[in-house]
Amino acid sequence: MSKLKKRLLLLPGAYNSPAARFRIWQFANPLQELGYDVTIRVPFPDRENKDRYGNTVSTSSRIRSLLRVLTACWIIRDAHKFFAV
Repeated sequence: MSKLKKRLLLLPGAYNSPAARFRIWQFANPLQELGYDVTIRVPFPDRENKDRYGNTVSTSSRIRSLLRVLTACWIIRDAHKFFAV
């Protein structure tokens, strides 16, 4: 009988913020080694107004806000698929 992996969803506010580095990123690999399926999602653009590659996103504040709301809705839509968020 195989044991199903528990899926975890981690939600940092920014890719490279100190809080994300110390609370999220350092635990992702050890959790995977323990057998968890770890997914990390950051709303686009992140709190620091950057994409996942560190490039500054140059859009108006209304468009940035709309993009963040849309990606947050996408994350919420999929949240039920995870054991813990």
